[in-house]
Amino acid sequence: MMRILLADDEKIELRYLESVFSCEKAMDIFKVVDAVTDGRSAVESAKKYKPHIFITDIKMPVMDGIEAALKIREIDPKTIIILNTAYAEFEFAKKALENQFDAYILKPTMSEEILQTVKRCIEAKKDMPDCDESTKESKIIRAAKEYISSNINKRITLKTISEYVHFSPSYFSRMFKETEGIALSQYINLQRVKLAVKYIETTDLPIKDICSACGFSSISNFNREYKKYAGLTPSQMRREQS
Repeated sequence: MMRILLADDEKIELRYLESVFSCEKAMDIFKVVDAVTDGRSAVESAKKYKPHIFITDIKMPVMDGIEAALKIREIDPKTIIILNTAYAEFEFAKKALENQFDAYILKPTMSEEILQTVKRCIEAKKDMPDCDESTKESKIIRAAKEYISSNINKRITLKTISEYVHFSPSYFSRMFKETEGIALSQYINLQRVKLAVKYIETTDLPIKDICSACGFSSISNFNREYKKYAGLTPSQMRREQS
């Protein structure tokens, strides 16, 4: 059973988090070993209970969540650290990555999303026994690409992807561009075009249906992006295929 330590100076938030991990779908997997209201108490509790997961608010009295998380990582480097904050600012996300924390969740968050985040972090730890910043970034980028691939026929925005990987939009956008050498929006359009090319080459679907299946918002947008990457419009390529 995974031991969880919670820290938040808002008792209502602590009670809510405790309820998340005591629900029927989580109670056989997770156990909240302690719930404290300041960072110093969290560090003392970590020494006592040796939690697998530490979920903490950032702004707390006595010692803030980031300092507490760093001290807890000194106790056990394998501890999963998740920041639980209402402050969705670039600097907090940057600190999370710089300090190799595992994720952050933004208050208020639905219980299902909290559980999914924790489970993703657990899986990531299994895959990355010796995490460093570059491998952490690779894991985040890979998760984002999988999300795009699975939702290519839908409207995808920077906001939806950054929420999925639990980083601020500005930080994730910058990270993606630096890592992949292409803007996120360009990457999404390129994946849509690649899928469209496959449809045109292997099916007889009408162009308007391919446009919809690949997630383009309109035929004009489809034609423009397709020609940008493929050199021809979809109709021109279809005629060349026939």
